[in-house]
This record gives sequence, C-alpha cells and structure tokens, in this order.
Amino acid sequence: MLYSPRTGCCMALTYVSEGVPLAGLDWCGRHRVTVTGTKGPLVVLQHGFGTDQSCWHKVLPSLTDDYRIIRMDLAGASSPEAFDARQYDQIDAYADDLLRVLHELEVEECLYIGASVGCMVGMLAALSQPSMFTKLIFIAGSPRYLNDGAYTGGFEQSDLDGLYAAMHNDYQGWISGFAPLAVRSVPQSAAVKEFSESLFRYRPDIALSMARTIFQSDFRAHLPLLQTPTVLLQTKNDIAVPEAVGEYLRQHIRDSKLELLPVEGHFPHLVAPDLVAGALRRHLA
Repeated sequence: MLYSPRTGCCMALTYVSEGVPLAGLDWCGRHRVTVTGTKGPLVVLQHGFGTDQSCWHKVLPSLTDDYRIIRMDLAGASSPEAFDARQYDQIDAYADDLLRVLHELEVEECLYIGASVGCMVGMLAALSQPSMFTKLIFIAGSPRYLNDGAYTGGFEQSDLDGLYAAMHNDYQGWISGFAPLAVRSVPQSAAVKEFSESLFRYRPDIALSMARTIFQSDFRAHLPLLQTPTVLLQTKNDIAVPEAVGEYLRQHIRDSKLELLPVEGHFPHLVAPDLVAGALRRHLA
C-alpha cells in the first residue's frame, strides 16, 4: 500500500518488490522500476543523463525509513533495444514514460525529485497532470543549456558541437575528459569513477542522441505555467548549470524556493550524499 500525502489514506500498489526491478508490468519492466521503503509518502527519484537509477544509492538509505521510493531508468539508460532515437528526440517522451509508469502502478499522488534533465521531465509531467505531483525538487536543473542573449545557459553552440563531435569520434576518450569536469573532482575520485562507469554502460549512439536532445532543449516558456510547489537545489561551479540558471528558475517558477548547496559540480548526490539527503529531508517534510 502507498500513502497519499494529500488525503492521508493508503492506495494500492501492485507488483511491488523491495528494491528489485518489478516484473509483469509493461512500462515498469521496460524502465526497470524499483520500489524501496515500507511506509510513508511516495517519492519518485529520477536520474539525469549519463547515469541510471543506481546513482541514488548513497542517498536512498536516509529516505527509506520515512518514505516509499520509486526509481526508474530513463529510456536509453537501460534496455537499449527499446530505445528509438526518433521517438526520444523530445524530452516530452521521457515525461510520457514517467506518467505511464505511475499510471501502471496506480499512483494517485507523489513527491518528485529530479536530477539534471530529470528536473524537466518532472516539470513536463506535472504540467500534464498537476494533481499527481504535490511537490517538485530539482537538483541541478536547467530549462536551457545554451546561452541566448541576456540568458546565461552555460554553453555556446560551438561548445556543444565540439562535445557532440568528441562523443562521436572517441566516446571513451570523451568520457575520460568530461566526467571529472562534470563531477568537479579528480579523475581518481570515487564519484568520477562511478559516473564514468555509468557513462560507459550507455551505448555510444544512444548517449549522443540523448545529449543532443537534452542540450538543445528549451523549456523557458514552460516555467511560468508550473503551479506545483517547487524547490531548487543549486550547486557551485556546475559546468552544465551555472548559478545564474538557478536564479532564473526561481524568478520564473511561481513561489519556488532556491537553496545553494555548498558543494561543486553537477552530481552532488554522488559527491556529497549526506548533504543532499539532509536538504531533501528538509524540503520533503
């Protein structure tokens, strides 16, 4: 049974397996959905580009005593045979997958935590079905990665063209250079090693397709439409999401709250999981 944070009642959840991928459900199986925890409100954890649901493993233990956690893999992060680049050339397709999974699990309401592109996936899902999402928490989220006039997104188009070319020409070599920059740590660190290994598990052509879709996206016009209470967790020296992006989100999402975490890089849940877990618990309460 899952707890509804709005009604105070429980709702049925079928095919739950404690921390083990769910079987017998089409969309849950495709996205390797796992449910962990035994009581409390339902929380969805959605990873971003280059990782899969395992990226939450350092944060998860601090949440499962009080929350029931749903994790899923984005299309492309697992089951490469099910990935169609034409279908997933828009981030809306990932939001559709999220909603299909939640409907398949008969979820009525949930709290949602997204990292990186997982933030925009959650936003699009909440815009489509606002009654399903009681709160959104974004970790290193961005509505637009490209600089555009007065807007600072972090990249020029030439930067991204170079990134795509490097991924295409030498995927493994690109990982060895990109991972330390994204994590903001030395190549020998555990967090860089974990992110690198996760990227290596992606099929190179899928990783490139996903990168193009994500980095070329623009959801700035969607932000004022969002009605769901939203918390923005921003880090320092994030190669993909400058601090100005967090402030832009705060200004354009109604009644949102911005917290600057004292940690560097795009993956605070890998680098400083205790810090992130503390922030999540504060904002989930």
